[in-house]
Parts: sequence; structure tokens; C-alpha cells
Amino acid sequence: MKLRYFAYLLLISSFYITGCKESNNSSNDNQTNSKSNEEKSTVISQMLELKDSIESYQKKAFALEEEKISSTTALIDEVKNVVTGYDAATLMNIQKQLDVLKAKKYTKETLDDESVMLAYDDACDSLVNLVQLLATETEDFSKYNRANLLINDILDANSQDFFVRKDYNSYVLDYNNLLEANKSTIEASGSQELPLEKYPLFYGELES
Repeated sequence: MKLRYFAYLLLISSFYITGCKESNNSSNDNQTNSKSNEEKSTVISQMLELKDSIESYQKKAFALEEEKISSTTALIDEVKNVVTGYDAATLMNIQKQLDVLKAKKYTKETLDDESVMLAYDDACDSLVNLVQLLATETEDFSKYNRANLLINDILDANSQDFFVRKDYNSYVLDYNNLLEANKSTIEASGSQELPLEKYPLFYGELES
């Protein structure tokens, strides 16, 4: 009787131990799956934030180029109608350079083309030099408040280019690296908000 009772206890114990192991394994699996899902969610959230930053800075970059064009157009009109004693040849050169700038303006499709960007930036530098020349060679130019403000707008937009493009490239590099490392995860998530193609960098791929 005691032997049968002891065997019965062993049988119960074995079932209990097996059940505990299965329960622990199931719990560990759930924890692993939960951690994996959290990591996936974190990556997607990071990429969505980067996407917003990239698109925001891209808009800023294009807005700066529009600012140069609109301010230069307004400056030409202001000088013609308000300023006296300016050099007509310099103003004509500003108009010609503005036309060059418009023709060489980059797009979303060409911002990663180094030759396009270098040609555009050269055109910007030439325009900046001409408007500064206009200001220095025109007597008492400082008294024309609106003309001076417009030149400052052009110079400010031109100086901001470097910083906006630098920040844009930084966000793009982070996004593209995450995309390369997690593309299968993004595809599996079915997210329609995240592009599965890498964003282009200003001036193309960086060496470092």
C-alpha cells in the first residue's frame, strides 16, 4: 500500500514538473515575442520620425531657393523704381544671372547629382556677388531700406543652404541605414507610410 502511494506521488510530481517546464517555456516565448514586437515598433517609430524630418528639411531647402528667386526679382523692381545712381549694367547682369539661376535650379530628382548641384551653387554665388556689388557701387545705397532688406534676404537664404542640406543629409543617412537593416521587417509590417527606397542625399553618396 505504501509503495503504491509512493509511486502515485512520483507520477503526480512528474506531471507537475513537466507542466511547469512547459509553462516556463511558453512564458519565455511570450516574453521573446513581446520584446521582438516592441523592437519592431520602435524601429518603425524611429523611421517615421526620420521621414517627417527628411521631408520637412527638403521643403526648407526648396523654400530657400524660392526665397532667393523671389527676393532678387523684387530687388530688381525696387532698384528700377526707387533707387537712383545705380549702374544699369550691373542690374542687367543681375537679371541675366537670375535667369541662369532659374534654369539651373535643382529638383527632387537631381539634388543627388553632384554636377547639377555644383552648377547651381556656382550660379547662386555669382548672383550673390552681383547684388553685393550693386550695393557697394551705388552711392548712398544704405538709405534704401527695402532694397537693403531684400539683399539681406538673398544673403541669408544663401547662407542657410549649407546647414539645411547638412541636417537633411544627416536624417537621410540614419533613415537609409535603418531601412537597410530592417527592410524585411518594414515589408512584413505592411506599413504604407514608410518608403522602401532610400532617400537621395544632396550631392549624392558621401564618402564618410
